[in-house]
Order: sequence, then structure tokens, then C-alpha cells
Amino acid sequence: MKRLIIFDVDGTLFDISIYIRELIYDISKEHSIIPPTEEEIEELRKLSFKEIIKYFKIPWYRLPFVIVNIRKSLHKLRNNMRPVKGMVDAVHSLHSNGFRMAIVTSNTEENIHDTLALFPDVFDNIVSSVHPFGKDSAIRSLIRSLHIDIDDVIYVGDELRDFEACKKIGLDCICVTWGINSKEAFLRMKAPHIVSNMKEFSKIILSFRS
Repeated sequence: MKRLIIFDVDGTLFDISIYIRELIYDISKEHSIIPPTEEEIEELRKLSFKEIIKYFKIPWYRLPFVIVNIRKSLHKLRNNMRPVKGMVDAVHSLHSNGFRMAIVTSNTEENIHDTLALFPDVFDNIVSSVHPFGKDSAIRSLIRSLHIDIDDVIYVGDELRDFEACKKIGLDCICVTWGINSKEAFLRMKAPHIVSNMKEFSKIILSFRS
């Protein structure tokens, strides 16, 4: 039975679908890359973060600058971001039903602090994973600090990075398709728990309670 739900933020709790194009354009401009077309953006959503970096031919030594640029872009858009429709009610309902809640995000805590005001008194722990490929360590450290068995925990994320981090440490992961990566991306990785809307999300979360 699951007792703790760990959420990602951008693309999972908050809807960034209308900003994906702007985020990619910002990265393209910053690194002097020809911006992709709408069709190419949809194809990019099927790729992992590493594959996207390779697609843009960005040298790995520039990766820290890419991460900083993404965080700056997200911060710029922060005031206009809204939670995924139905997510606020779903999270509060899960909390009322006894689930503990936490956050592990690749964003900075400073960046997400104000937006989480829409979820008052829900998230007991907020962890920022600075390294783009260090989520597995951050998640593992959080679980250990809370003295909870990993089998009693589930993660909810929108990127292949989330799924890969969870798979690395043997953690169940619910992959939502309304964020960075598409359903096709998760199917390609054979992710077992993929949801495309809030109805599916609520159903699968509650199934883990029994």
C-alpha cells in the first residue's frame, strides 16, 4: 500500500504545454540554433533529455548553461502558469485520504515557492535536485530521511528522466503525458503506468492504496 506520493512540479502539477514551444525557442536562441518547426517540436517530445541535447548538437560542456537557461525561462513564465485542470482538487483529496505528499524537482525551490501557495499545507518536503540526472539520488535520500520503505512510495512525473530515475532505484512511477514527454515516449520505454488525463490519474493512484 502506498503511503507517500512524490511529485515533480513543472509539467506534472503545473501545465506547461502552452509554454513548451517558447522554452524550446529560448534554448534555440541562446545557443544560436535554428528553431524547430511545430512538427519537429512534437517529435522532440518523444525524445529523452539526452537525445534532445544531441538533436540540437549542444556540446556536453555547455549543459550547465542549458539548465540555467531553462530555469530562467521557467521563472519568467512562472506568474502565468496554472495547475493542470483538476490537479488542485485531486492533490487535496489524496492528502485528506491519508497520503503524505512531497516534491522532488529539477527546478530551484526559490522558483517554485510562490506557485505552491495553491497547495497550502500539503507538501511536507520539497527537494531540489540541482543536477539534471541526479533525481534518483535526491529521491532515494528523501525516502531514507523519512524512514519509509520504497515499496510504500510512488513518484509522479512528466519526463523520461523521471521514469529512468525511478527505475534505477526500483520505485514505481506514474508517467503523465501532459508535460514535456509524450505518451509515445513512455511507451517506447515500456513504462507500466502511463496516464493522459486526471480521471486516469485518480484511478491509478487510488489503485495503489489497496
